[in-house]
Amino acid sequence: MKLYLGVMELQDAKRIQAELKNSEVNVELRHNDETCTRGCTIRVEMWGEEKNLELFQEFFFKEQARHVEGLEIDPNLINEVFDPTSEEVVCQACGFKFKPAAQCPDCGLSYA
Repeated sequence: MKLYLGVMELQDAKRIQAELKNSEVNVELRHNDETCTRGCTIRVEMWGEEKNLELFQEFFFKEQARHVEGLEIDPNLINEVFDPTSEEVVCQACGFKFKPAAQCPDCGLSYA
């Protein structure tokens, strides 16, 4: 049975597909008009065999860890809710307090 792994940019999907293939795990890239995009940013769905669920979980956990490696992350900030109607908000990335805007004036995290 096929397992839906998510939607991602084509370049990332192909990189992940190649890395998993080295572990003899195949994933399928599909286009779905409802979830995928074309043009400048091509996005595709990624599907894999359900029997490889644990391997996928381990792989994507390592991917996430690779993306935040070397960053100081405050788990309390991640739980901050961006409320554009508030007088003041706290950036979920850096903790900077500011009046609601499209992006954090300190680190540039987009809230648009």
